[in-house]
Amino acid sequence: MRRQSQPPQSSAIAAQLPTAPEAIQRALATLLAPMMGQAAAPIAEPAEGLKDDRDADTEPAQKLAYTIASFCKAHEISVPTFYRMRNAGKGPAMMQVGADVRISHEAAAEWRRAREADYRGGQGRE
Repeated sequence: MRRQSQPPQSSAIAAQLPTAPEAIQRALATLLAPMMGQAAAPIAEPAEGLKDDRDADTEPAQKLAYTIASFCKAHEISVPTFYRMRNAGKGPAMMQVGADVRISHEAAAEWRRAREADYRGGQGRE
């Protein structure tokens, strides 16, 4: 007589997926459990008011200081444009933080006001 082995439990299935984040492990265990002849464990919902920072549709929190790349991304300009403006004397004030260069939130706001003034003064493109 052949003895059938017991199917692994949901937690055992999840433990076999060490490279996936915990939420994906739980979801996969829940999806795989019926195929393995087990009752599926419920998937816990996130606590009310918690947000997933990985959501691409959410706006990032206001930064206190930008890297050059994050400044360019936030202001929708390319890095080469940033350096062209900086070389023309129209870049934001920068500060040294250890070995890195940062642009403070205040310097970014001042830069935006200066660019608006340039535009109103006839120095912008129409």
